[in-house]
Amino acid sequence: MKIDKNTVHHVEHVGLYKGQKVYHVLYKGGFNEMRLETAPGNLEPMSQGSHRAIAKVMADQKYGGDITWDTDKLYKSEEVESTPEKHMTLANHHAKLANKYAHMGANPEAHASEVNAYYKSFVPEHKDMTDFQLKHDINMSHLSHKDVALKHYMMAGLDRNTAFSKLSQQVDHNMALTSKAPHSDSELHLAWNRKNKDKKAPSGLGYDFTN
Repeated sequence: MKIDKNTVHHVEHVGLYKGQKVYHVLYKGGFNEMRLETAPGNLEPMSQGSHRAIAKVMADQKYGGDITWDTDKLYKSEEVESTPEKHMTLANHHAKLANKYAHMGANPEAHASEVNAYYKSFVPEHKDMTDFQLKHDINMSHLSHKDVALKHYMMAGLDRNTAFSKLSQQVDHNMALTSKAPHSDSELHLAWNRKNKDKKAPSGLGYDFTN
């Protein structure tokens, strides 16, 4: 399967599975995929996730832990600097998406075409969701973006109550689901960890979305 380059932010070789190359694909909307090169130029989907770490975990589960990852590439972020401004900008982005998904959750069927179009923008063979799948996807997307937003608000220095208040103020129901994130969540998170080695990273909602 070929990838539409107009929808992709970057493609990077990050591992091997039984001698075949595994690639991380980051789409302009911030969605992540792991893909397997089964033939020159042909990348077949392995796993997907709203974050790179989720896509990696899902690929490990699906392929029995037989993928050899290039950790230097997967976890590189030395060039990224943690600043309150960067965390705030990223938090605002995810807060707007969280609130958009919350808005869609009030009437999922009315937004089915938009949600399905989002997935088809990077997985052309995506099949339209059932009503149950649609509701579940919207709910999980809402929680995932809310989790990331709260985490980075607190990494920017806000206390938890102020972070929730700030999140509620970021409303843009016309925001495209494919809107590109200003920074990488995982890389900025790692940068915060390096800068705050004696502190525990904020947990957002407190859920583990990698499971």
